[in-house]
Amino acid sequence: MIFDKLVSVIIPTYSRADNLNKAIESVLKQTYTNFEIIIVDDNGLGTPNQLITQEQVSQFLQDERIKYVTRLTNGGGSEARNTGIEESSGELITFLDDDDVYLQDKISYQVKIINSGYDISLCSMLVKLSTGIILDPKWCYSKGDSIRDFVLHGNAFTPMIMLKRNLLGENAKFIKVKMLQDHIFILNVLKNNPNAKINSSEKKLFVHHIHDGERVSNNRDVDCYRFKNSLENEFIPYLDKKEVSYLKFKQSKEIAIVMSECGDYVKSICFLIKNCTMISSFLFPKEYLKLILRIMVGRKIYHSLKRVL
Repeated sequence: MIFDKLVSVIIPTYSRADNLNKAIESVLKQTYTNFEIIIVDDNGLGTPNQLITQEQVSQFLQDERIKYVTRLTNGGGSEARNTGIEESSGELITFLDDDDVYLQDKISYQVKIINSGYDISLCSMLVKLSTGIILDPKWCYSKGDSIRDFVLHGNAFTPMIMLKRNLLGENAKFIKVKMLQDHIFILNVLKNNPNAKINSSEKKLFVHHIHDGERVSNNRDVDCYRFKNSLENEFIPYLDKKEVSYLKFKQSKEIAIVMSECGDYVKSICFLIKNCTMISSFLFPKEYLKLILRIMVGRKIYHSLKRVL
């Protein structure tokens, strides 16, 4: 195995000092050894959570590969990851959330992918409940083997991502939004590096933990989807006519679902009729009917019906 490239692993942390040790230890156990760990404490300097986190991290700081950075104030995941990028020096950059853990060959596998001619490597993940049960939802798999594929079907949680440092710059970093930070990050990188080559793998290389009461649809925000859509629209020149139609339907579908899950059912139906009918009823009739059903019966009942049918 070639260890020529230094890999920077950026771990932002906020109010999860108890989980952080496991995340750090999972990186230290990697088969690939040429890495640095940048821990970005986003609790705010001098706050109780920051002092607890610093105490937890102190046991690791004798390892020269580990750097602990404290932000003055809480800025959120995007700003914390950007701080980590600024503080890092690796040729390759990857990420880890403070409550998740890498499998031992996570870094080595993605380095091999990039060494084979790619600029961005996306891996998949195991999804684990607090009860220990392992799930296999569709969203645990990364998607996106080209700009076209990522815009139409992309899926990238932050720890899925490893990329070359030279793709980043002032205009190609994380954007501060309430949600979809990881997906928007990839779109932003591709916007600034349209020739970047992407590899998406179904190989699961880390464990994503879901805590009690947590749901994927928590804290949905329509404005974040609108912002994501605006970025996606900049890639329309890469798409053919049917793909553009599908993109418009997908975008309208996402916003209609978010509206319904926020309780705005009437607004969701009106939006659906106004924005989706002409596109979807002719080009994507099955998808259109499924969307109507989901909005009418709600997310839980819809997914229950899918399992039965």
